[in-house]
Amino acid sequence: GTQGKMKWVRPLMYIIPVLVVVELVFVRMRMVDTQRGEAQHMASELLLWKQTARGFLDDDKATLRSMKARGLSPLHKAFIERLMSDSEGEGVHGARILSNADKELLEEEEMKEEEMKGSEDVQEDDWPPPGDWGENKEHKLFTGSLEDLPKWDAETRHTDIKEYYMGLEPSQGLRKQLQKVVRKVWKNWDKKDIWASYPSEDISDCPKLTPECLFWTTRTMNTSVPDSDATNSDKNYRKCCIEHRKMRAVTQNTFNVLYKANIPMWLGDGTLLGTRRGHGTVIPWDTDIDVFGKKEDKARIIQALKDGVASGELPHAWEKDRHGRNMFWVYYSKKKMAGDSHLEIWLTDGKKERRNNFDLVFPLQPCPFYDFTVLCPQKINAILTIAYGNWRNPDKEKKV
Repeated sequence: GTQGKMKWVRPLMYIIPVLVVVELVFVRMRMVDTQRGEAQHMASELLLWKQTARGFLDDDKATLRSMKARGLSPLHKAFIERLMSDSEGEGVHGARILSNADKELLEEEEMKEEEMKGSEDVQEDDWPPPGDWGENKEHKLFTGSLEDLPKWDAETRHTDIKEYYMGLEPSQGLRKQLQKVVRKVWKNWDKKDIWASYPSEDISDCPKLTPECLFWTTRTMNTSVPDSDATNSDKNYRKCCIEHRKMRAVTQNTFNVLYKANIPMWLGDGTLLGTRRGHGTVIPWDTDIDVFGKKEDKARIIQALKDGVASGELPHAWEKDRHGRNMFWVYYSKKKMAGDSHLEIWLTDGKKERRNNFDLVFPLQPCPFYDFTVLCPQKINAILTIAYGNWRNPDKEKKV
């Protein structure tokens, strides 16, 4: 009898562990399905938040009401914190992948929100000053020629520019940064092919064409450089005169070509900063021009640049960005040369970069740039505050 009972016990000793293992597997599969469903739900919530935060659903009142009913305000930090903490929990594999893919975006949005604090209260002032519209008294843009835009009194502006830069007193921190710029120019003066003609070029028109370069001749800069060698001190002034003369030429020609094609383009970033702070000039230590256009105008910009080169109105080489970014390079020379003075056209949809939000940019307004007119954003001070904070004084770290 005992042996008969043992015959049934032995199989059960093997079957029961197998059943337990099978049950555990099924339980685990159900848990994974549940977690995967939660991850997908969080993914859909995050996608909806991202779309709203980027402005895609700003006008969709029904969607916004639905989000509020579900407790998902577009910039609700509590939701972001909960989402990120859940997505980093144990076993939520799909959500962990989501977190790794989108954490950088969320941090960027939080930084932008921090930068925007107080920028809505930035007051625009009386710059640019009123220009002379001549016979074209109506404020109309894109009439076909830069000549139709207003003019500013050249003598008054030249005086303002000279007084500003000749009286500029860089902070100790900025002065150290500029010393590095000076040393770099001295070190490479005889090494760069593009600079080979600099020693012999005529710069007698520099005070009139690019008055901001006089900054390099001020007592402040001459006493802050490593030595007092007059020849070396002249190199930065000479380099500034030659390169800024090229930069203003490529800017005027590029603006004219795109303006005639009815394509909006405006100054941005460091060039807008220099124009606003320096009465319509480039920052003395800047080496390129930054302008922006609409991403939707990419094909039209390409065609306008091609037409400009063909007609001779744009006597400069240009190319698409070699790294695939949405931008173009317009060089001063007719051949692409390393280190050549150039203009960069950056394309934007007005959503990703807060400083290029179209609500701040449009409608564009004419502004003085050297002795001609270009286009600037409507809310210049607000944009510069977002980009640089206290932009009215040169910053020692950003060299702006």
